Amino acid sequence: MDPRTKASYIATDMDDIQHLLNLEAMCRFQAEAQYLQHKVQDKALEWIATKYQYQQEYTRLTRLIRCVGMRLAIDTRSDNVDKEKYVQTIKVCNKLREEIGSDVHPARLSTSVVDKCQQQLDTVHKPRAQLTRQTQEFADIQEALQDLEEAVNGLENGFELNTMRAMDQMVGELLPPHHVK
Repeated sequence: MDPRTKASYIATDMDDIQHLLNLEAMCRFQAEAQYLQHKVQDKALEWIATKYQYQQEYTRLTRLIRCVGMRLAIDTRSDNVDKEKYVQTIKVCNKLREEIGSDVHPARLSTSVVDKCQQQLDTVHKPRAQLTRQTQEFADIQEALQDLEEAVNGLENGFELNTMRAMDQMVGELLPPHHVK
């Protein structure tokens, strides 16, 4: 074998070895990147689970604090409570608890209950008047919000325009006189 052919085989072998080393490095890099991505996802899921647990505990503790506060309020007013109404309320609550706890649901409402609810809606509640008032308030709020958006947009545009003018003026002042157009 002549020396030039032998040298070209050695150069080709070295290039192949270098190429294989580069491929191996790329494979290791991709495997490490996948491993890190997997670890980040695991930590993110762990963080979400911890956050959920924290929120559950926080909700439970706030409910407990509210119950304690209500109990204290009841204890301070317990001297003024009518014992007869108290017993009657307990009976009604127990009856409601039993009805809610049972799996039996009424197939349909009695007509007397429906009539009574309708009568209360007609006499006590004024939903149409409240709806029109709330609709008007909503429209007023929407209009005010649009006006506010327009004012903020105008302010932003004016601020941006004036900032650009000031920057152009500063650049113009800093440039030597022969560069000024």
